[in-house]
Amino acid sequence: MDILLSLLTGGATGIVGTALSAGFNYFGSRQKNKQEIELRKLELQEMRQEAAIAERVTAMELEAATTQAEYAGLQASYREASTRWTAGAELTPAQTWLMVVVDVVRGLMRPMITVVLMGYVGWIYAETLADPSSPVVSTVLYLTTASVLWWFGSRQTEKALGK
Repeated sequence: MDILLSLLTGGATGIVGTALSAGFNYFGSRQKNKQEIELRKLELQEMRQEAAIAERVTAMELEAATTQAEYAGLQASYREASTRWTAGAELTPAQTWLMVVVDVVRGLMRPMITVVLMGYVGWIYAETLADPSSPVVSTVLYLTTASVLWWFGSRQTEKALGK
């Protein structure tokens, strides 16, 4: 009977040990899977944050390149405005004198147009008899606005950007 009792209790203990071991393995693998899922979620969140940062960096680089292109275009526009047609040309004294006059007139044209139009607009507003609905007044206002914005604004942005 002791032998039978030993066999039964030993077998029961083995079965309980096997069940406990299987239970520990099951809960351990569940915990491991849960940790793996959390790790993947964190990696995905980190990738999203990196993508958002990369997008912001790209937008800032594009904005900086656009600003640089606008500045370079404006510089080129001002440089072109001051170029001389007589530079590098072999001209006779009569031609040189004529080209200098052309350069002076060409160089003064935009500022003169701007100043004259601004003066005319000031005169229109000073006059109480000026009809604001008049086509002449509308045209002068249009020309003045275009002239001032073009003269003081960025004239070569699209060209510098390659558009």
